[in-house]
Amino acid sequence: MIRKILIVIFCLVLSTVFSVSIEFLLQSTVTTNVVTVFDVAATFTGIDETILKDLKLVYLPDNASYDIDVRYILMELSKVATDIIATPTSGTIWVSNVKELYPSTLTEDLAQEIAIQTILSKLPPEAEATITTVEGTITRHDKFSVNVIDTKTNTYFVRFSLLKEEMPVGYYDVTVYVKNIKRVFLAARKINYGEIVTEKDLIPSEINDYSLFGTVVDLSELPMIAKKDFEVGEPVFREYLQPLPYVVKGQIVEGYVKINNIVVKTKYMVLENGNLGDAIKAENMKTKEKVVGIVEEGPLLHVIYKIK
Repeated sequence: MIRKILIVIFCLVLSTVFSVSIEFLLQSTVTTNVVTVFDVAATFTGIDETILKDLKLVYLPDNASYDIDVRYILMELSKVATDIIATPTSGTIWVSNVKELYPSTLTEDLAQEIAIQTILSKLPPEAEATITTVEGTITRHDKFSVNVIDTKTNTYFVRFSLLKEEMPVGYYDVTVYVKNIKRVFLAARKINYGEIVTEKDLIPSEINDYSLFGTVVDLSELPMIAKKDFEVGEPVFREYLQPLPYVVKGQIVEGYVKINNIVVKTKYMVLENGNLGDAIKAENMKTKEKVVGIVEEGPLLHVIYKIK
């Protein structure tokens, strides 16, 4: 009886932690440099606010803005939740850091250093940034602000607004080209949700795309199951794959139940996929009774109770 209660509590905890419903904002304004999932969420259920605040998305310098891909946000959410209902599931969310003024004067060298470091701070560690053009003249001023615009073409436009006695007196613009050569695996065929992915389904490639986020697939972990649809040529990351279940629906396994310290064994048909330690449903091959049991190595099914 105690075990039954514990299992019910365990299932309730799982549904609370791993089943998440979330609606994203169309745009968001933040006052800190680190943008989290909480900052872009309009409403959410099934997950604690502190967990969303721990999921960091991007470093956003003062006076900068950035379009965050919703798919990247969902990938971060998948680290703490396995069942996600999101609105929307694609597109971008524009995030802006409130403007703050630098109470100092700007030089060309300082402007170019700020531009490079600001861009690199939001990119993967292996990314490279190069200044391609500068425009404008640095006039006399006592403060300046910075605004970063992502053109979505591997190029950032950084504008320095120069102010004197709170009035604009000029601009200095820096254009930065970024390069991020990333070794990834691309889908060699159209892969549908739930299909088994093997090494022959992937093609190694190197692409220059700084907007891609994800862990490169370790071929030694394959085969795995696709958690989403992939078009031909689409990058396949580890976050969108899941391990094969230890037991699968329809599989016949040996199960046992303890009655007064006596172990009784028989054959069961698995009624749902499961991994080691999962509580799954199964059917007694002789009596046709349905039970719930814990998957153990073997595979074995440790029967906990009958389903009435």
